[in-house]
Amino acid sequence: MPEPIKIAEVIVAGELDETKCADSDSVLEQCARLLDKSYASDIIGDPLFRGADGKYYTVTVEAFFAEASSELVREAREFGGPCQEGDL
Repeated sequence: MPEPIKIAEVIVAGELDETKCADSDSVLEQCARLLDKSYASDIIGDPLFRGADGKYYTVTVEAFFAEASSELVREAREFGGPCQEGDL
């Protein structure tokens, strides 16, 4: 398991409590709590599928850390948050 990424600066916290954004693990923990509060089934329903292989499958919603694009960082710093279509 990789070491948590230390957070040096929160640019846009969104729904997260920025005082609790010490590292990637603490951010993912908050994401999980927010997702639990929203009830994933409210977001995606209760999907259940039978595959061609005869097995049954459901859907899992996940959150993960990924490197941000320079465009996203520029927009967040310039406009106070990631731009939505039509903002520019």
